[in-house]
Amino acid sequence: MSFSTSTALAILIATFPLAAAEPARLTGTATYRERIALEPGAVLEVALLDVSRADAPSVTLSAMRIAPETQVPIAFSLYYDPALIQPEHTYSVSAKLLSGDRVLFRSVTLNPVLTRGAGETVEIVMMRATSTAALVGPEWIAEGIGDAAESYIRFTAQGRAEGSGGCNSFGGSYVADSEAFAIGNLASTLRACAEPIMQQEGRFHQALRQVRTYKIENGLLVFYDESAAAVLRLRPRTN
Repeated sequence: MSFSTSTALAILIATFPLAAAEPARLTGTATYRERIALEPGAVLEVALLDVSRADAPSVTLSAMRIAPETQVPIAFSLYYDPALIQPEHTYSVSAKLLSGDRVLFRSVTLNPVLTRGAGETVEIVMMRATSTAALVGPEWIAEGIGDAAESYIRFTAQGRAEGSGGCNSFGGSYVADSEAFAIGNLASTLRACAEPIMQQEGRFHQALRQVRTYKIENGLLVFYDESAAAVLRLRPRTN
């Protein structure tokens, strides 16, 4: 299988059954805003994900790795089995730029494709990623947004954010480095609860959308907006 001349190597990870239909193709580009050159040997990994379920991890339908010949933006073609696509589901393309096993940049927002009005072409902007060891592990419980329910969030080492606003569970992605922090679009369940709980959940999600930086101070996780104002304080669950 051949790919565009902008790629020196493209390894299709997804496999198709022998009886499957002819593979379909998504095209796109992946880039980042920082004005720095690609590391020698860097590899771009892109994946087609089914992100329909907010209360469960996304499902990878197809993925590939590309060794770029040029600087960003990096063009890619991603092949997938069209028989796997369901019109009522939601699909997104993710991207990671790696050096060995180390993630240099990753996408943090949904990049919709194929259904719900989205097409077969996508432009992905990645953010720089560094270690987030201090964030990973505990459930971080929000303080100061109300006590009608417990609103919390948890971060994984794989760049996933998940939790509950108090009524509905949610899931999505995040990226952090020494200069920035961003939580991607969060998919949420759609249960209805008592009005005080729903209002608290709304405040929690509004605060998460505003986050641009963070600090861990005296055991608390503090999120700040773009003006450096604290928008959310969270404590780790201890039991």
